[in-house]
Amino acid sequence: MVATVEARTAKLEDERHTINTASKASKQIALAFCFVSFFVVVVVAFLVNEYDKGKEMKGYDFVYAYSDTANPTNVDFELFLSKMDPTSYDISITTTMLALPRGVQINNTSSFIPFRLQVGQAAVAINVNTTNPFAPLQSKIPLAMGSVAWYPFDKYDLRVNFILATGQGPFVGEGEPLDATFNILAPQSFDWKYKVTTVSMAPGQYTLTIQVRRRFNLYTVLVFAAIWAVTFSIGHIGSCAVIWKRRPADNPIIFFSALFAVPTVRNTLPGKPCYGCLFDVLCTYFAIAVIFTFLVLVSITYVAKPKPAKTDVAAIDVNDSKLHDI
Repeated sequence: MVATVEARTAKLEDERHTINTASKASKQIALAFCFVSFFVVVVVAFLVNEYDKGKEMKGYDFVYAYSDTANPTNVDFELFLSKMDPTSYDISITTTMLALPRGVQINNTSSFIPFRLQVGQAAVAINVNTTNPFAPLQSKIPLAMGSVAWYPFDKYDLRVNFILATGQGPFVGEGEPLDATFNILAPQSFDWKYKVTTVSMAPGQYTLTIQVRRRFNLYTVLVFAAIWAVTFSIGHIGSCAVIWKRRPADNPIIFFSALFAVPTVRNTLPGKPCYGCLFDVLCTYFAIAVIFTFLVLVSITYVAKPKPAKTDVAAIDVNDSKLHDI
């Protein structure tokens, strides 16, 4: 009878051990599947996005084109958008002339009518004595609308005036407007996405409104999740020690390290936004407040822990001697 009970008990323990082992194995497989799926999705999305960019020109992202319908690839100017800076609230535009506008060409040789080009507030006058008429023109355009306070959902608008007319300057006679074709390009970037929203076209004077939007970046999501993970972990550990009294207070160095870890991780955000943006309101401020609170509470509890009782060595020696006499 006893042997039968012991056999059943051993069988139940084996079954319980088998179930626990299978449960742990299934959890490990599920966790590994989640990690592998995340890795595959990120890699495939990156490769497809980079491979399937059909509107690329010379390694740049295509933004806008104003060209001749008969020959769309033949343009007179190219405008390159770069150095988008929300801190200084401006963007740089480099204008390169690829060919002389048709309205200034006298013949097929080197002769042409003097003309001036203006992009934003930067202008250049070009005539037959110009050393290099194809030299790039650098312009700095101030942003018209937008704020970094909405990071990572911030977007900006800028207005670009492209003026082309004959003559050496706006106050030297009255120049005639010149028609021209141009492309607007932007360097491939993981930070910004450019889009032309409104266009005003007149002979020799083109006004474009360009919207600059921050691209979605998975790293920003991971930083957001990491800060909240640290906040939840510190809050749970501190609550178990201070509020629910389920465990003794841990060394405060854990909370002290987390207090410095949050700003360190936050400073790795793409674009390095200033403190005070929407991202900080949604996670950074709350995380620092939670960690700081539990740092103080756990430190007080840790210092106030009762010291272990001292053992009376003399009493132990006396008791040992009595036992020895017995």
